[in-house]
Amino acid sequence: RKVWCKGAPEEEFVQLSRLADDMMLTTPNERITAVDAERYCWKFSRDSSAQGLLRKVWCKDVRLHFTQFSCGGQFSDGSPLEDLIEATVRDPSYPLSDSRLVLDVVKKGCALMSLDNRRLHCFLEAQKRLDFESTKAPQIYIFIRQHKWEKIWDRYFNNLDPTNRGKAIHVRPRRSP
Repeated sequence: RKVWCKGAPEEEFVQLSRLADDMMLTTPNERITAVDAERYCWKFSRDSSAQGLLRKVWCKDVRLHFTQFSCGGQFSDGSPLEDLIEATVRDPSYPLSDSRLVLDVVKKGCALMSLDNRRLHCFLEAQKRLDFESTKAPQIYIFIRQHKWEKIWDRYFNNLDPTNRGKAIHVRPRRSP
């Protein structure tokens, strides 16, 4: 059995494998058509969109962006960022080995906006160190879970004022004509 990412759900791989098997059945009337395969892929992508699309990308992909100006120097479990940087320098395939290292990103236009800024920083720093050590340094690939930006979020963030946590609203006086 193929594993995309250790510990990650294999639902997408299983569904695509079944689809490929159905396209290659020996009896022609049992095979699904290309049109049916396309419809199935479209339906599956819509059904799984809430969980995001899992993709493998180079950590220095120009479309990857941070969503914060700064971040803490340790992870929520207290471990320093340097631990992940060093583990990735030692084994550039390390980011692909654990589902906890998948970066959640939101695609807005062409940009992939990372929600996991510390991990992205660690992978970029590890790549920088490898590039400094050798002109033929391996590229560090990572998994991203890509979510789609919905237009409603533009309106939401435009209206958002976190000062009172949405518990009250002040009604301004009407403007005079």
